[in-house]
Parts: sequence; structure tokens; C-alpha cells
Amino acid sequence: MLETEIAKGKIDLETLANIFSDTRVILPIVRGIDFSVIYEVVAHGNRGFLLDILQKWDGEADIMSEGAAVFALLFYRYKDMYYTYHKNPDTIKVASASEINECLDWVSKRYVKGMTLGSIQFIKRGSVSKPIGGIPDSVNTIRSYFEKDKLVAEEGCAFRMLINLNERDIRTCHPYGTSSDEAAEHYTSQLDLFLNNEYKQLRPMTYYKQNYKSKMIIK
Repeated sequence: MLETEIAKGKIDLETLANIFSDTRVILPIVRGIDFSVIYEVVAHGNRGFLLDILQKWDGEADIMSEGAAVFALLFYRYKDMYYTYHKNPDTIKVASASEINECLDWVSKRYVKGMTLGSIQFIKRGSVSKPIGGIPDSVNTIRSYFEKDKLVAEEGCAFRMLINLNERDIRTCHPYGTSSDEAAEHYTSQLDLFLNNEYKQLRPMTYYKQNYKSKMIIK
């Protein structure tokens, strides 16, 4: 999508917002791991239906995707058991069939056929928990830890800001809210905005000059 829009010579804020919310990954390499062996592994026992889902998966990691759910669990297990950190970010680790089979066995004990990513992966803020799409290496990247058979997003793609300098149009969104006080109104006030790919539009500087001139150092 990004390459297509750049070729046009201009990207508007709505298009940029859609790019930021993109959950698709370009298989087979995710976070420096080559998972191409997934397309070659022969199914045995409970691994069969999981492999079928993975081999047909298009890389889209929205909350309704079964393939993303299976891969998210498999990726978590692989990273937890077999991932080796390299200082060189271009280092590619090729997953082996035996590693994938072990991961599939682990996933098969936790995945029920028909589960989607939105049924197992959540973003949490205090007592609020909501389904979220995305996996590592999607533009809308999500890194999760495993807790009570669920994946809990701990990154949430961080703070987002869109700026059109020509029109002085600035929009922002935080995955959670603008307050760190759990009892405050704005502790989770922007969570739904983030999940729905929506933004708050900042007021122009002239607004603050007119309304807060006595409190500002800007003249």
C-alpha cells in the first residue's frame, strides 16, 4: 500500500492512517525468522488442521483471522523456546521442521478450531480488556506475552501522530489514554480510538494564542 501511494506522489492523512493500521505481514520472514518450512512440513496427528490453516493464511492479522490466531500462538512459542538474539538486525534464523512441529504440538493444546485472533489476543489497561489485531512485523505491530491461555499486547504500536504541514492538520492517538491515574477519566479514553483507527484532531496554535495568551510564552 505504501509503495502504491508514494508512486502517486502524495499521501493524504486518511491514507496514512490506513497504512498505520495495516496488520498484514509479508511471509515467510517475521522478526528475522524464516518460517518457510511451514509450507513443507508434513502433517501428523493434531498438527494437521493447524498446518492447513497456516499454509492457506494470507498474512492478514485482523481480529477475525484464524490464520493470524494460529500464527500468533506459534510465533510466541517459537520466540520463547528457539529465538536467539543477534546484534545484526539482518541476521535471518531459519526455523527447522522439528522446531515447528514442537510449536504446533504446543499450539494444538491451546487452540480450538474456529478461534480467531480477536478471541485470544487482547490489549489491557487496568480493568479494561479488548481484542486487538496485529502481530510482530505488521505495520500496526503488536508484541504480546502469554498469560492464562491468552496473548496480552504489551506494545500496542505506541503513540501515533499524523501531520499535514500545509493545512496545519495534526491528529494524534495513544493506545490507552492521556492519564496514568487508573481512577481518572482519561486512563482509557483513547483506547477505542486506537482500536478503530481514529484520531483526535489538535486545535490550531491560534486557538491557544487567543484563549491562553496570558499563560503562554509564545507571542
